[in-house]
Amino acid sequence: MPAKPSVVIVNGSPRPRSRTGALLNVLANEIARVRDVEVQSVNIAEIGNHFGTEFNPASLAPELQRAIHAIENADLILAGSPIYRASYSGLFKHLFDLVDRDALKGTPVLLAATGGTPLHGLALDTQFRALFAFFQALTLPQSVYALDVDFNDGRLINDELAHRVSSAAELAAAHLESNRGHREASKNVSQAPVATAPVL
Repeated sequence: MPAKPSVVIVNGSPRPRSRTGALLNVLANEIARVRDVEVQSVNIAEIGNHFGTEFNPASLAPELQRAIHAIENADLILAGSPIYRASYSGLFKHLFDLVDRDALKGTPVLLAATGGTPLHGLALDTQFRALFAFFQALTLPQSVYALDVDFNDGRLINDELAHRVSSAAELAAAHLESNRGHREASKNVSQAPVATAPVL
């Protein structure tokens, strides 16, 4: 039986309990409701103390190596961060500095962010999309931005936002299915024997 598609949450919040994490978990649960998937989480709050000046993957802490491996092999990435000074967190960016530049080609990425004011939502288009464009990843056209007031004790309480989350999750699930098929086809092509012309 083939393995379940891999959905990897990348939570850029430096706090163990955060609104960003809550939003990403809701998105993952919605995707899992539509499609049978395996969900993994990469949390900056858990691996941030392993960051340093080393950029050689072989020299990184095992926790970081496992996080990078999960990201590079994901069938779908849920990438989210709180917005600080009109951009994602610094450690979120540093994590992707360590990801192989060719590993995310064509990988669908659902973008999410949280912030204190509606204006910070622009960072999803000006910052997040630019980062994943470098990797030639497929950033989905529908992203999700949530304000602090949309949560109460870590629970989503905005019905309009909940509807947007469901819509984005359905879109992500559809792209996950498409990307999964494309990867399997590419794998089969790469493993197929190459026909050689006869030597005359």
